[in-house]
Amino acid sequence: TAVPPTPTVPPPGIAGSVRYDGESTGGVLVFATDRLPEPNVAPAPVAIVAFTETSGEFRWDLPPGTYHIIAFLTIDRPPEGPPHADEPVVRCAPIEIVSDETVAVRIVLTDGDIGGQERSCVLTD
Repeated sequence: TAVPPTPTVPPPGIAGSVRYDGESTGGVLVFATDRLPEPNVAPAPVAIVAFTETSGEFRWDLPPGTYHIIAFLTIDRPPEGPPHADEPVVRCAPIEIVSDETVAVRIVLTDGDIGGQERSCVLTD
């Protein structure tokens, strides 16, 4: 007798989208750290993605834990850090990943985020 296939469960992680709503042009950089970034200390990302456009989708396979996502628009320059003082920055509220779970996020950058804003980025049903 045939054994029914075991469904494949994707690894835990974070999947989502980022976009900038505004008049500026450039790229977007999104990264996750497993500890809260400290002022004047370069972050140590556990995951990073760069887009040369103002939007994109991403997925990171990450072990269970708490993560901090930061996204910013790089105005008229390649998507590389750190952000400049006049660029929109979003710091997502801490995201908790448990085993066998993919957390869905949506990050929207606006010109009101210049200087940095913290908000919830997790999509809820």
